[in-house]
Amino acid sequence: MLTLSSCAQVQNAGAAAIVEGKEISVSTIGQQYNEIMSDLAGGLKPGTDKSINKSLISAFVLDELVNLAATELGIAATEADIQATKRNYQSMFGGKKAFIKTAAENAIPRSAIDANIRTTINFENIGKALDPQGIPDSQSAAAVDFLLEYGKRVDIEVNPRFGTFVLNEFGVVDSQSDAVITWKQLKTALMPS
Repeated sequence: MLTLSSCAQVQNAGAAAIVEGKEISVSTIGQQYNEIMSDLAGGLKPGTDKSINKSLISAFVLDELVNLAATELGIAATEADIQATKRNYQSMFGGKKAFIKTAAENAIPRSAIDANIRTTINFENIGKALDPQGIPDSQSAAAVDFLLEYGKRVDIEVNPRFGTFVLNEFGVVDSQSDAVITWKQLKTALMPS
């Protein structure tokens, strides 16, 4: 299992995570958490706070990692791509309000929806670039394999208060016993039905 975190704590104590110098602050994570709670009208099981915070930090790190890789490959999503995909999702989910609620139910705050969509598009673009004749499953597998290697070169730090980022799990975990995510689960997380 490949674990990425600084042996020392993140240099900025107010940072929840830093990826290649770009940080997300603890206060931003708190604001995103509040957005989710507001959009769910408080309809969340008690004790899921820490899980949501880990999901938010994992999403930030994953977005930065995938965006850096797609940019380096010259296939990064454009703003037009993101907005077109968002309109499609809103239509699929029955409108903007329903889409925002669905996003919140999946620990995606409204302020991070565009970043999440960018991650999805970039992930798909990486897979298509690496396996142009492949099917979606083989393209997803190619993207995951590439990101696992690419991620070894990326400086990722997570505030130990929130856990440790584990590259081969594409997420922040408390300990080595947290569940492992497979490429198929990652694909499902990035590509809503």
